Amino acid sequence: MKAKRNYRDSMFRKLFNDKKALLELYNALADTNYRDTKALRIATLRGTFFNDVKNDVAFTLDGKFIILFEHQSTVNENMPLRCLFYAAKIYYRLIDAKMIYRAALFKIPTPQFHVFYRGKAKLPPTMTLRLSDAFLGPGGMMELTVKCTQESGHGKI
Repeated sequence: MKAKRNYRDSMFRKLFNDKKALLELYNALADTNYRDTKALRIATLRGTFFNDVKNDVAFTLDGKFIILFEHQSTVNENMPLRCLFYAAKIYYRLIDAKMIYRAALFKIPTPQFHVFYRGKAKLPPTMTLRLSDAFLGPGGMMELTVKCTQESGHGKI
C-alpha cells in the first residue's frame, strides 16, 4: 500500500515539531552539538486561514537562525521561491516592524533552508536550488539557496 503524500508530510511535521527530535536533526545536518531545547523556538507557519502560507517545520535556534525544513515526495524547483515567502512571513511575525525604520542596522536571524526529498526521481544525494534560476533575465540582485538532500532507503524521515 502506497503512503499518501499528506500523511507523510503530517508525520514529518509531527515528528520534527518535537524540540528534542528537531535539535537532533539540526545537529546532524549542521555538524553541531546543541543540547538546550530551551534555545530552540518553533516558528512553523500553520496556515490558519484559507489559502494562508504554511510550511512543514521552521524554528529559530539560540535567537540566531531561522531554519526551514520541508519534506517533499516530488521534485519542486520552486522551493526557493516558496522559502522566500515562508521566511518573509516568519520575519514579519518575529520582528517588531518599527525596528526597520530606525537608522541603525537591525540584526535578524540568519536563514537556512533545507528540503528532504523522498521521491522516485533519480537526483544527486545533495543539490542546491537557487531563486535566481527562476528570474526571467540576467542581472537579478537577490539570491536564496535551498539545500536539497535525497533520503536513501526507508529511513525514519
